Amino acid sequence: MSKELTFLVALDLEFNRPSREIIQIGAVVGDMLTGNIDSGFSCWVKPNEPLNPGVAELTGLTQELADAAPTVDDAYLQMGTWLKPYELIRSLTPLVWGYNINGVLCDAVGLKPSDEEWYFSAKANNVKQFFALVQTHPLLFGLLTRFRLETALVGSLETSVAKFGLTFEGQANNAMYRAANIFRLYRALINRPRPDA
Repeated sequence: MSKELTFLVALDLEFNRPSREIIQIGAVVGDMLTGNIDSGFSCWVKPNEPLNPGVAELTGLTQELADAAPTVDDAYLQMGTWLKPYELIRSLTPLVWGYNINGVLCDAVGLKPSDEEWYFSAKANNVKQFFALVQTHPLLFGLLTRFRLETALVGSLETSVAKFGLTFEGQANNAMYRAANIFRLYRALINRPRPDA
């Protein structure tokens, strides 16, 4: 792996229900060589609607905090400031879990992936999809049988982390902690033992 691409950004969002309006942007910058999380970013986002009480209970976000939070545009700019030190040493392709988080955030801030103001590439590395491929085609990806991954459909991030023998770290309904676990799982998948090694 080249030095320029040693650092990867994992990105996740939390949503209000049922609208799927963004209420939190979370991300981490992880070092693929060491496995360390170099930095984390978390910012609540003010929704343009009342906070669903069930979402508030799961995330810990109160209506008062939501009302005082920055807009999605301002939260995105804060993330840009946080990413600035990594400008020349990180991949532009973020790691995400399943849903098109990259595209959702791009749309929410009114940008196109080709816009200079967009901090990422148009595509994202879907770690959920990669995990599913490893599960359903273990020989193709050289996965040792000791991991005993069944070919069932991939479940939640929390379940998938556990299936791979890792422990989910942090709060499950927090975008920054989810991003950290996305990075950890991706690195474990990339660095898994191979039969021919």
